[in-house]
Amino acid sequence: MLIKSGAANIYQQLVQSFEQEIKKSCLKKPVAACRTMVLNITDISDSDLDEKLHGFNRGDLVVTVGKKAAEWLHDKRINHKHKAKALYTLIPKSTFKQLSISDKYSSAIFLDQPFERLVRFSKLIIPGDPYIGALLGPSTTQYTNELAITASRQNVPLILETVESSEQTGGKLRKLLSKSNVLLALPDPEIYNRKSVVGILLSSYHSQVPVIGFSSGYVKAGALTAVYSSPGDIGRQISDVVKSFLGSTSRKLKQPAHPVYFRISVNENVSKSMGISLPSAESLESQLLKGEER
Repeated sequence: MLIKSGAANIYQQLVQSFEQEIKKSCLKKPVAACRTMVLNITDISDSDLDEKLHGFNRGDLVVTVGKKAAEWLHDKRINHKHKAKALYTLIPKSTFKQLSISDKYSSAIFLDQPFERLVRFSKLIIPGDPYIGALLGPSTTQYTNELAITASRQNVPLILETVESSEQTGGKLRKLLSKSNVLLALPDPEIYNRKSVVGILLSSYHSQVPVIGFSSGYVKAGALTAVYSSPGDIGRQISDVVKSFLGSTSRKLKQPAHPVYFRISVNENVSKSMGISLPSAESLESQLLKGEER
């Protein structure tokens, strides 16, 4: 069963990609489970959803799409003792941690990119040595050590500023921009939201510090570039996990993981204005893929 958080287009795109990939795989190289697989796609507005889950067992898999569905299922699994295994998708790693999901019957596909990929990407787009700056807020400050270790392994200087409230963003950003030559935007709603994003991008532009965003929307708004995974990319990865699950006699789930499939967007106008010569998005993606296991 796949449970969406609602009817938004982002969920529909993911489901369409998932359905196409899983059906294609079952036709190409069908495992025994494909013949009995039932794709039940619904959302949290389904009034019979709780009752349907009671009929599931450890050999069944429930996939959630988005934060609301993840929270709904987690609550039901705790209070109603549903037995099906759970795969939480299209949620940030911070959300998964906040839910304190740690049982062996659960896994996840995070929405945010692995730090290793982002640090390597900064080295591709900044001529010379990158000095990465990042603002950390309530949702991302927990990754301070992980970020520092990742940057150290790749010999990249890292400058961090912690924002405890939205009122501090401006001052902390100015301090950060004076010490770094690339700003890594991480998905923290206290810092990066509709009210603040334009101001952050303008300040970075005036300081001639390019921004690496976490969605194509940030590139359209004025970030130099972004590494992100589309709903279709996540849907494709879900199909990989489901295929592995169906093909395993033990029906075990792998450890929670960051996106495997990703894409890159580049704002050519910002690139020209900042005097930064970048290869095409396709070329950058190809370079970034090198060394990554697929």
